[in-house]
Amino acid sequence: MWVVKVRAPRFADRALLVQVRASHEIAKYIAGIRVQEPVVTEPTEHYVERMTDDEVICRCERVTVGEIRTLIRAGIRDMNHIKGVTRAGMGACGGKTCTNLIKRLFREEGISPEQITESTQRPLFIEVPLGAFAGVVAGERLAEEAPVAHATDAHEGGL
Repeated sequence: MWVVKVRAPRFADRALLVQVRASHEIAKYIAGIRVQEPVVTEPTEHYVERMTDDEVICRCERVTVGEIRTLIRAGIRDMNHIKGVTRAGMGACGGKTCTNLIKRLFREEGISPEQITESTQRPLFIEVPLGAFAGVVAGERLAEEAPVAHATDAHEGGL
């Protein structure tokens, strides 16, 4: 049995809170109810003008709207391809700003989200064992070397 309550909160003017009470057996199926399509949360055209070709879309890599628009008009629908050609999304921010702007350009050019291949998400950093920088395979140890008495001995007689 489902019990649904909808109310307008005091702190948010155009929002509704939806409370759903359901049995334990079906609760996992309703935990992620989508109330509206994701495109609804993006800026509408009457608030944001069409971007001009000379505007910078990726601040980190200094990529312009015109460069991206040219690739889209050439038939490219893969965000990874755009990233590889222009470096948009490869800067310090990791594509946090320009990715959504590039998707907006696709919409402006009449390309639906289903036609776009998303870019591969990679972490900004990963942990690497220190031995990897010395060429040591995991689980191996460095070969024991004979002690060197002087810096010139290490280089077979010096430089």
